[in-house]
Amino acid sequence: MKNRVLGATALAAVALFSPSAFAGVYADDATRCLVKSMTNEDQLVLVKWIFVGMSVHPAIKQYSSVTPDQRSQADKEMSTLVRKLLMQSCRTETVDAMKYEGGGFLEQSFGALGQIAMGGLMTNPDVAKGLSSWATPEDIQAFNTLATEAGRPAAKP
Repeated sequence: MKNRVLGATALAAVALFSPSAFAGVYADDATRCLVKSMTNEDQLVLVKWIFVGMSVHPAIKQYSSVTPDQRSQADKEMSTLVRKLLMQSCRTETVDAMKYEGGGFLEQSFGALGQIAMGGLMTNPDVAKGLSSWATPEDIQAFNTLATEAGRPAAKP
C-alpha cells in the first residue's frame, strides 16, 4: 500500500511539474475545458489549498494557524477537485494534451485556474480593503502623479 501511494505521488509530481517544450493547441483546449468546468466552489477549494500550502513557508508561517487536520482536509478536497476536472469533466482534453504535448501542460492549466480563482477572491470587498490598507495618502498621490505622467486617469481616493 505504501509503495502504491509513493508511486502515485511520484507519478502526479512528474505529470504536474514536468516541463513542456511549448503550449500547443491540445494544452489550450485542456486549459479552456478546465476553466469552463470550474465552479465557484471549486475555485474556493483551489484558493484554500494554495493558502494552506503557502502557510508553511518560513517567512509567513508565524502568521498562520493552519492545523495539520486543516491541511489534510485541504489536500483531500484538492485531490477530489483534480480527479473531477482531469478524469471526468475534461478527460478527453487531458488525454489529448498528455498524448500530444506531454504532462507539462498541467502546470500551465492549473496556473490559469489559480489566476482565475485568486481573481475571484480579490473581488471580495473585505479582501480588497485589506490589500489596499498599506497605501498612505502620499502613496496615492505618488501613483496619481505617475498616472498623470502616463496619460492615465488618477485613482480615486
